[in-house]
Amino acid sequence: LEVTKHMNHLLKAPFCVHPKTGKVCVAIDPDDCDNFDIGKSPTLAGLLNEMNEVAAKGQNIEDSPQWRPSLDIFQRTFLDGLVKDSRQIALSKSSRPSLGW
Repeated sequence: LEVTKHMNHLLKAPFCVHPKTGKVCVAIDPDDCDNFDIGKSPTLAGLLNEMNEVAAKGQNIEDSPQWRPSLDIFQRTFLDGLVKDSRQIALSKSSRPSLGW
């Protein structure tokens, strides 16, 4: 019942940080959700450490081992579909006859 009463129990946006655990909210692959292991979810502290290590090597944070899988899942399961739908909407609007107003 607490889930419906308090804002902190609502679903979180991807990549926000849980205030108590420090775990980062990541996208879950819907085709593989049974294998999701919350223990392997990145933490803010872990990501900060990894960012410092990656930056010291002159690499991008997007390529870090903790971050890359989450970004790939988010891209594949959400962003790619969003881009596809947006293109279809834009194409359908451009193919409609103009009313000439």
